[in-house]
Amino acid sequence: MTAQETGLNWTKVYNVASRTRTVLSGDNISLPQSALQELLASSNTLGNANSHTASGSQYPLTQSLSTASSGRDTHQELPCPLTFLLVNPQNDKRVYTGIKEFSMEENEIGLSPFLLEALEISTASRDETKDETDTQSNPVQMSRESIDTPMPQITVSLKLLPKGVYVRLRPLESGYDSDNWKSLLERSLRQNFTTLTNGKVLKINASRTQEFRFLIDKLLPAGHGICVINTDLEVDIEALNEEQARETLMKIQPRSSNPNASNVSSTGGELNLWKQSDGKVFEGQYVDYILPSWDRSQGIIVEMSGSHVQLLVSPYSSHQRVRPREDEHVWGRLDTESIKRITIFPSDLNLEKAEAIYISLHVHGSRSIAHMYSLKVMPLALPMSSSQPPDIEKNEIVHDENTNQCKTCLQWIPKQSMLIHESFCARNNVLCSQCQKVFKKQSSEWRQHWHCEFDASHGETLEEKQAHDEVFHTPRLCPHCHHDATNTLELAAHRTSVCPGKLILCQFCHLEVPQEGDPLNPSAETLITGLTAHEVLDGARTTECRICNKIIRLRDICSHQKHHELENSNKSKPRVCRNMNCSQILDSVEMLGNTGNSLGLCNMCFGPLYANIYDPEGKVLKRRIERRYLTQLISGCGKSWCCNEYCKTSQKLELTSRTALPMIKPLIQNLDNGDFYFCVDEKCQRARNLANVMAAEKVFDLEWWMAALKVRENLDDALAWLIDHAPKSS
Repeated sequence: MTAQETGLNWTKVYNVASRTRTVLSGDNISLPQSALQELLASSNTLGNANSHTASGSQYPLTQSLSTASSGRDTHQELPCPLTFLLVNPQNDKRVYTGIKEFSMEENEIGLSPFLLEALEISTASRDETKDETDTQSNPVQMSRESIDTPMPQITVSLKLLPKGVYVRLRPLESGYDSDNWKSLLERSLRQNFTTLTNGKVLKINASRTQEFRFLIDKLLPAGHGICVINTDLEVDIEALNEEQARETLMKIQPRSSNPNASNVSSTGGELNLWKQSDGKVFEGQYVDYILPSWDRSQGIIVEMSGSHVQLLVSPYSSHQRVRPREDEHVWGRLDTESIKRITIFPSDLNLEKAEAIYISLHVHGSRSIAHMYSLKVMPLALPMSSSQPPDIEKNEIVHDENTNQCKTCLQWIPKQSMLIHESFCARNNVLCSQCQKVFKKQSSEWRQHWHCEFDASHGETLEEKQAHDEVFHTPRLCPHCHHDATNTLELAAHRTSVCPGKLILCQFCHLEVPQEGDPLNPSAETLITGLTAHEVLDGARTTECRICNKIIRLRDICSHQKHHELENSNKSKPRVCRNMNCSQILDSVEMLGNTGNSLGLCNMCFGPLYANIYDPEGKVLKRRIERRYLTQLISGCGKSWCCNEYCKTSQKLELTSRTALPMIKPLIQNLDNGDFYFCVDEKCQRARNLANVMAAEKVFDLEWWMAALKVRENLDDALAWLIDHAPKSS
């Protein structure tokens, strides 16, 4: 629906403000409060005009009744969302936009950086105004030309846009790549944009340091702009030309597609328990694996053999969405040990609701050197029994009495050769006092051998020392917030826990979004509910409970559902008809599952037995019951679907009055507490048979199945009703 179709026309010229009260992003603008009042006045004027037109129609009474029944006055509501067309009269540049708020000064409009660039408005004028404000505390003489410099003016018109169904984006640079384009575009458009304008450049921030720029090339419905609020938008990303497509393919094509090529790491892929995976990884590159399944009751051990190769592990769950990286992982071994092992216990909270486990291998550095590795995943073995004897020390060696240990190389030498060995060893070898390793004097290994002054790490090359210092002793700044970590390990722990930029899968909007929030001052709601700051805000939206029709917040659905479960557990079983072939119940079962306390047969089964005579002792009733049983056993009901065991038609019986009376005598004598066996109609019989079959599964009791099939005739609908309203079998 366009503005012309609604009859709303509003246009005004504003000066571009030098600054705004709030930060504007995407295509948002800020207008004065008078703009909202003028829009409301235009809407009310249109509503009054429509009412005058309607009063002159040939059906005035119908119009008045329609107006009264609507429960509203003649004021017309503003459309939602409001979209506007901005025009720069100096260069005739146009762009569509949404509204952020009405908080600007009179005759001023606040524009986001995206709109300033789209309208080609230079910030020079705005900077002059800002400098003028900053110099008020220290005034200087200014030229009249600088004071009278006019502010840029923008023409703003109300233009309502149709909801978009398709957009084609063309990247302005080659090599754009993202792990999940869908989540990235959904998050950016949802947070920053109300409209899309054909021919404009769309900017998507993938991170603090990475920005994607796309040309909006095609829109559907066809036109100059579309609205992207509350709509399903199909997006195609196509290259500008074939040359750019080839360049992008060369950049984002997996380099592991040719394992024999130079500077190409291994492929990675899925891992299986006990199956070893061998490969190579170059410095600065990652090899990504995934473990899709494992025994959740035992946990796992991830073991990797390969010097200088880092072992990084992260779960894939709703609160951990990215591949493990050097500065973003849950479990990791970043040291230079040749064999690295990570043990993940089944009780680890990080494994809660994990769908898979990501495992990545990485080598710190930038040289074109390949490092070989072997990776395998094993189930975590059960702890050793206390009755099992401890292992004997295998390294304990008994030396001969005629040998002594050399103080330089720590070898055991015969006593008669010790003097010669010590003199030779002292001239040629040197012992590291910290790690007890022996090196040749004047060798490159000894010159490059190092020990960290802050921890117990050591290595054999200066490159290892540099890599160790960069990982463990170099401060790192978080790319998503202002957290200053002391080293890479602390940064990884921050980015996978409390960082506002950590990606999560929101349980309410079902999008991959940053969790947001203040890690140093978390809100009380996040601490109490266990939700992230984004989920607390997004969960404040309301919905209608399908059980009680109450309006509740999305984040309160779980607790509200538990309230219904508690109510259901206290419900008593419905009283069913005592006829074993009937599916009717005596209690008044409503749509909400409430039950009463009536007794006796249902109206359908009791109807043929009713007599409008005085019968205080029930003798007439007994005779009628006896006569009905005899009729069933001797003549039958004649219904092919009948399953009554006291019916000739069902059981194929050939009885007389003499042979039938002994069969019904116990039933007549126990009318107060016994069951009845009367024939019923086909619908009732089928419902009872279905209830008996479903109750045999012992999930819900027979009485509740009969009540559900009365309220919902369809089996699936009846099961859904039971889940919402009935307690489960104890």
